[in-house]
Amino acid sequence: MHNVAVVGAEDPQWGQVIVAVVVPEPGTTPDPNELREHVRKSLRGSRTPDRVVFRDELPTNATGKILRHEIAQGLDPAAVEPSTHPSTVCIRANL
Repeated sequence: MHNVAVVGAEDPQWGQVIVAVVVPEPGTTPDPNELREHVRKSLRGSRTPDRVVFRDELPTNATGKILRHEIAQGLDPAAVEPSTHPSTVCIRANL
C-alpha cells in the first residue's frame, strides 16, 4: 500500500463503522479481504475495518497532514459494492 487512512463512517445499522481508505501502489490491485485479514492478524475483530475504500490519493493540508474529515464526508454509500466476505464492502471512491 502506498498510503492508508482509517475513518469512521455513518452506518444505518451500526451507527458507525470502520473504513480503511487505501491508496494502492501504482499498477497493483489489492484484494480488500486480504487487507482485512492482514489487519486482523494484529488487531481484534472490533478494530478490523468493516469496509475498504480505494482512492487515487488522500486529501492533505499544506503540511501534508491527511484530512480525515474530508475523507469521511466524501464516502458515498451509493457507491458500495458487495465483496466476497459478508462483512466487507469494497468501494471505489473519488474526491
